Amino acid sequence: MLPKTTVLFVIAILAVAAFPALAVHMDSQLTGDLGVLDLATDVTFDGSIWTYTYQLTFTTAVGSNYVHSFAVDNIGQYLFTNASNTGNFTNPTYDPNAWSVDWILGTMTPGQTVTFSYQSQHAPDVITVWATVGDSGAYASGLTLGMGAEIPEPGTILALSGMFAAAAGLWRRRR
Repeated sequence: MLPKTTVLFVIAILAVAAFPALAVHMDSQLTGDLGVLDLATDVTFDGSIWTYTYQLTFTTAVGSNYVHSFAVDNIGQYLFTNASNTGNFTNPTYDPNAWSVDWILGTMTPGQTVTFSYQSQHAPDVITVWATVGDSGAYASGLTLGMGAEIPEPGTILALSGMFAAAAGLWRRRR
């Protein structure tokens, strides 16, 4: 017979394993005729909302000495909220007809780092990102994490926990 604390510990471990990832990190580079930009992406989950944070560093200028916009694809046109940035870019607001989350009308120079962020109910997926210079047409692109089609359901976790509790109860009853 297993001690009650061991059974509860195993149930807790299984429930945590079934829970979606609480934090995801991805490093990538955006390259193109604009130059090279390093991108560090962090996605965190607080149990109800995903927070996407993009730290963009303009490392090497080729086609232009300025970045005027940063965009993350939103192919599913998913709802997002609380967009912000640490630079002087205009923050996007949700538009159901837009195919990307766009921070525009800002200026970023080589060596500068700007952090962009937003929140969504959608779990992360690997998508395309763009950094562009509107006046010269230069751009750099790459892959990172963005909103995917899946919305994690807290009810699933409750159902799994209930199943584990029921199994523990049946096991105890049989003894």
